[in-house]
Amino acid sequence: MPASVPSTPSSSGVSAQTLKLRVQDTGAKLLVTTDGQFSRGEAVPVKDNADAAVSGEIVIEHVLVVRRTGSEVEWTEGRDIWWHEAVGSARPEHKAEAAGLEVVMDRCVKIERARFLGAGAPGQLRHRRRLLQAPGSGLTTSV
Repeated sequence: MPASVPSTPSSSGVSAQTLKLRVQDTGAKLLVTTDGQFSRGEAVPVKDNADAAVSGEIVIEHVLVVRRTGSEVEWTEGRDIWWHEAVGSARPEHKAEAAGLEVVMDRCVKIERARFLGAGAPGQLRHRRRLLQAPGSGLTTSV
């Protein structure tokens, strides 16, 4: 995997279904998550949500898990990797590889289009199509 890859951030509060759609839309091969997060001083599970998002027909190669809370998590051997184990043998410096602008822009457009058209009534969808196809929008593809 190149050092510079297109990515899409998600908050830890996003639903498993929303995360699943983002993984599908981007064609992700890697999902980075944590074992949990702290909310009001209590550890709250996060990886369970990530597991639900990549279950079923989703083809994802690895789930990279950052140990944050030390909570017990379900583990899928061969797919799940601890962050500290993955980066433990890495060199402290690296040279970033350039990604072609076309690749990055194509991914960004797909993500934004999916986000933009994600919800709403048919009237809103027609309005959004007009915005996407407007001169100067840089997007001339039909949705």
